[in-house]
Amino acid sequence: MVPDRSGPGLVATTARTCELSKILSILTQVVGMVDLLNFVMLICASVGSMAFGVLTAYAIFRLGFSLMRPRRQAVPMKAQPEVARVL
Repeated sequence: MVPDRSGPGLVATTARTCELSKILSILTQVVGMVDLLNFVMLICASVGSMAFGVLTAYAIFRLGFSLMRPRRQAVPMKAQPEVARVL
């Protein structure tokens, strides 16, 4: 015996199909948003790592140049007595 394809069973199947297609379209939009969020996070991570590298290079060069700078040496001074002047 062949099942009857008309009637309330067909309406319920069609409703479930419409419901599943709506859920699928929502999931597709969510996946698109997740891909966009992953892309934004990738861009932020690359900019942050580049900034960290630039700041690290700046610190290394600053330290290197400060070590190459000639140091001031203390020169001993001879103390000489002075006479107090009264105005």
